[in-house]
Amino acid sequence: MDYGNNLYIADYGNHRVQKYLFGSSFGETIAGNGTNSSSPYHLSNPSHIIIDANGDYYITDRTNHRIQFWRHGEIFGTTLAGTGKKTIDVAF
Repeated sequence: MDYGNNLYIADYGNHRVQKYLFGSSFGETIAGNGTNSSSPYHLSNPSHIIIDANGDYYITDRTNHRIQFWRHGEIFGTTLAGTGKKTIDVAF
């Protein structure tokens, strides 16, 4: 939730982030578009979202193994962390 009590949902299976205005039953897509892809315009199984004081979004793009920064109102994100490839832990 943000400071205006709006609800944000990382819609994992639909590859997008939804925003529900306070008191509304209908959401709007604010990141991703439902297409499973690694392009800057898409997400792949987003699992968490943080909203900063500017209304920008930090999204865990789980299957793409990255953190996406999505400015409020933009239609694409920028990779802040991750390479897009799963790292493998090796036990010795």
